[in-house]
Amino acid sequence: MNRRLPIAALLASAALVAVVATAQGPRPSTARSSFDEYRLITERNIFNPNRRAPSARPSGPTRTPAPVVRNILLTGTLVSGNGPVAFFHDDGREHSGARRERDAVVGWTIESITTKGVVVFDGTRRQEWAVGTPMRRIADGNWYLPESRSSSILDDPAAEAAILQRLRERRAQESSP
Repeated sequence: MNRRLPIAALLASAALVAVVATAQGPRPSTARSSFDEYRLITERNIFNPNRRAPSARPSGPTRTPAPVVRNILLTGTLVSGNGPVAFFHDDGREHSGARRERDAVVGWTIESITTKGVVVFDGTRRQEWAVGTPMRRIADGNWYLPESRSSSILDDPAAEAAILQRLRERRAQESSP
């Protein structure tokens, strides 16, 4: 009698499972459901070397990018027996290098080169370009020399002589026993 009870319980539970399965209706095809279940893997494949992070949408108003500012710096001049030469450094390296008098730099012609800078001419304006001063262009505008807000103390020969005299006096004091 003890053996009949587990077999009867097993048969009853199998019949109950069959009734529940038929009450739910037919199951969809396994091929279709399996692809839908794994579509996320193909869309977000972590093994794809070319995948990118999903683009984040900005929550606030969009900002316009700052305009691109290009600089050309007059890094130095050399006045020698072979003729004067001016040296330039360009952010984009397009106009970097050495130039002589009557050469052009971004639409400006070099008229003269001295130890303190160059004089450039663009057809209508003539400007002095001091060593260490950048010429700028904002976005696709024209190249211009920014106005100097302060003059150098070395532009005044008397001030330069006074500085040299003080340096000589300090050196003499330091070297005396």
